[in-house]
Amino acid sequence: MEDKHQQILELLEKDSTLKADQIAAMLDMTLPEVQEQIGLLEKNGTIVGYKAVVNWDNEPKKTVTALIEVKIAPQQGYGYEKVAERVSRYPQVQSVLLMSGGFDLAVQVEEKSLDDIAHFVWEKLARTDGVVSTATHFVLKKYKEDGMIHTSNKDKWLFSKRYMRKKSQLKELQRLNRAKRKQDHEMLANSIIALGDVIFVETMSFKGLQRRAK
Repeated sequence: MEDKHQQILELLEKDSTLKADQIAAMLDMTLPEVQEQIGLLEKNGTIVGYKAVVNWDNEPKKTVTALIEVKIAPQQGYGYEKVAERVSRYPQVQSVLLMSGGFDLAVQVEEKSLDDIAHFVWEKLARTDGVVSTATHFVLKKYKEDGMIHTSNKDKWLFSKRYMRKKSQLKELQRLNRAKRKQDHEMLANSIIALGDVIFVETMSFKGLQRRAK
């Protein structure tokens, strides 16, 4: 059953809109079994919540995202925990990660503007007990987020009016060519039928004919 737990979690992590009956069909389980497993996972805190990944580039609402490197002074007996807990409580903060390397915490923040993020950093984050220094990096564009590629980031070609006219003309020529070819086939079929009621079709090797032509 542990394997089923893992499979259910992987499916929901990729697509949280999956319904219990869909998961049951995908994992060859009964609907009550899936519902029971999801209920247990929610109850024990393994499933914390369900999230929609929104590409705000396609909507009027705009947000600014920043990744902030935070250096902190570990507190005796608590290490980084207390400081990370304080930072996590700010509503602007989307994620807090303990890192190795040149800084201690990686903090992702979302706000309505660059000024709002700057204000948050120097007014709140930098003044948090235990925070020694910060370095802010603004996100310019998101190509992939939470395992999902933003389709709006695909290259969009801008075609000239002349190109679009030529494309339309080519499409019309192709249509006329198809119509003429169909008419020729029908005329050929009618002429063959006019020769008699019994028609024999000979199996031919086109590759053999090509070799003879050479």
